[in-house]
Amino acid sequence: MPGTASPFTDIARSRRSPRQFLPTALSPSDIRGVLEDARTAPSNSNTQPWTVHVVSGAARDALTKELLLAEEE
Repeated sequence: MPGTASPFTDIARSRRSPRQFLPTALSPSDIRGVLEDARTAPSNSNTQPWTVHVVSGAARDALTKELLLAEEE
């Protein structure tokens, strides 16, 4: 029904799944290992549509601040 949200739609669109992360950073070798595993994972029609950016320190802090501001808006 166009223009009428269903109860499922309301629930699905309002759902949040926040994560709590440990305060300790991953080592560069752990990050490299995860990226190596991801690099060889299958993708739909071998399109591999992902792009990865790894940031830490001040760059990560600035990105976090911008993402939180964007979420508030």
